[in-house]
Amino acid sequence: MDGGQSRSLGVNASTTYSGLTAASHTVELTGLATNCTVSGQNPRTVSVATSGTTTTFTITCTALTGSLTVTTATSGPNPPSGYTVTVDGGQSRSLGLNTSTTYTGLTAASHTSPPGAPPRRASPSPAPHSPAISRSVPRRRAPTSRVATRSV
Repeated sequence: MDGGQSRSLGVNASTTYSGLTAASHTVELTGLATNCTVSGQNPRTVSVATSGTTTTFTITCTALTGSLTVTTATSGPNPPSGYTVTVDGGQSRSLGLNTSTTYTGLTAASHTSPPGAPPRRASPSPAPHSPAISRSVPRRRAPTSRVATRSV
């Protein structure tokens, strides 16, 4: 408020500044996540009457997404011909030996990607193999939508 002391606001919360003179005051909303924007002017000038006034900031946030790379690193005798991988129970992908596949557009959260069993082999007792899984989904502030109201 007027470049002075700031206050923290929660999502869908409001705050009231008391004892203001009946005049024009500048109100600014700061501290937004990088994926959020304020509609309208920010900062904005608000004319305060003796009876008080209200101004509302509408904040819109976009979803954060990232990618997940699954890599196989197979060694040892009798390697399988490949693997099958799924993420969050979605469509399966075939993965060869010592290769990778990348899932894009995933929400910034935990995801499950259990490796599938290697294809059946004709040999009587193949050595067990398991692909290495590398996860790279960025962790950032969760997307939200907020409306903050400041009464002045």
